[in-house]
Amino acid sequence: MKKLKLLLLLLIVPTIYGQPIVINELYNSGGNDEWLELLVVQDSLDLRNWDIRDFSSSGSAQQPLVFSNNSLWNNLKKGTLIIVARPENAFSEDFDPSDYLLIIKSSNAIYFSGNVFLIAGSSEAVQIRNTSQTHIFGVSWGSANLNSLPQPKVHLTGTSSSNTSAYFKEDSLPEILVASNWAMNGTPTMGAGNTPNNIAWIQSLRAKPEGSGIVYLDPLVASGSEVLNLKFMYKRDTQYNIDALKIIFPVGFTWSHNPAQIVTENFTSTIIIASDTISFNNVNFLTDSISITFQDVTTPTFTGNYKFKFQSGIGSIIDDVSPPPILTV
Repeated sequence: MKKLKLLLLLLIVPTIYGQPIVINELYNSGGNDEWLELLVVQDSLDLRNWDIRDFSSSGSAQQPLVFSNNSLWNNLKKGTLIIVARPENAFSEDFDPSDYLLIIKSSNAIYFSGNVFLIAGSSEAVQIRNTSQTHIFGVSWGSANLNSLPQPKVHLTGTSSSNTSAYFKEDSLPEILVASNWAMNGTPTMGAGNTPNNIAWIQSLRAKPEGSGIVYLDPLVASGSEVLNLKFMYKRDTQYNIDALKIIFPVGFTWSHNPAQIVTENFTSTIIIASDTISFNNVNFLTDSISITFQDVTTPTFTGNYKFKFQSGIGSIIDDVSPPPILTV
């Protein structure tokens, strides 16, 4: 019966299928310490310069809260939960996307600009818009905001009580448009999924061992023709038994291609070098965070942003870790 329902929904509301990001939960506080939970559904999503816009209790559109151009918002992995919180919240921010959770306050000028949302209990509408200010998805309730948002959206009946959440209970995009698949005035579950079905959906979005984890590069900026040590710092996703890594240098870098000038920390492996591709096979992690340093690397002469490929996976099935490490020369 559920499969039939999903098929009918897909035929009736095709505009929602494939939405890259949705609202998964909205917390309405008795004060001003409110937050939204967004769920990334499309891999390698770029949210730079997208925005969140809410409407007043009378149905008037407010000025949006805009995602900055910071690289944190680029190449987000599907299954990532983003908590956008008002500044009044006492909990700490979390800027590390490797665990699929980001918690950032709307007053943080590094990551946001514009108007801070304020959720109204009697009637509310909140939408996500892309860089062209095109509506992507929204949630609303109350008669004053019945027609505030275009499709795709869900409009909930009733009003929102203080210190409760409105949240999605199910496990697919088509179901998110149906009001009965949402809970009003529920217990908040920030950053953890809302029901067993919702949690399973989020976990299924994350189920991709190849390309999992996150990588950092040090340094990030260098002069042309500079000789330096390049250090890649990789943190694995502990739900996967990663045993293969690969680094591919972009054109323009020179180094000895000698394994003796590759320093590894916190893991063991078999190293194979083929031109500017370095494979680490039979990887055994001693800790979740490791590093790989290439000594005496000469940077390109010409100015540019040089993107390295850092890949992870199991056996011969590997893919790019995103966002990719970039050195600016």
